Amino acid sequence: MAGFTVGADQVGCQVWVSMNQSTIIDDYNVASITDTGTGNYTVTFTTSLASATYGVSVGCGGGVGAGSGSSFTYHGTSHSPATGSCGVNATAYNLGSTVLGDPGVQSVLIFGN
Repeated sequence: MAGFTVGADQVGCQVWVSMNQSTIIDDYNVASITDTGTGNYTVTFTTSLASATYGVSVGCGGGVGAGSGSSFTYHGTSHSPATGSCGVNATAYNLGSTVLGDPGVQSVLIFGN
């Protein structure tokens, strides 16, 4: 869904992507996904936003932990916001340990202008 205007404010989801590690499943306004290390990705926008002060929501599906074959629960966070890209990462939780991990499916939603 493209953004729309209410008064003077731009609202709506400006960027969204459903991805399997660095493979895009479906998206809006995403040029590419770059795998920058285990559990770390950079989402590059097709059209830059006007400001880097946008809101980000990251969701992660369960998956298989790197090398162990164990099922993990993932928590996603964002970092390094810029007008043309945003960093996201996934942290895996299993049996009391916390490590960066690559989830099976991850979604990123960005709201702002």
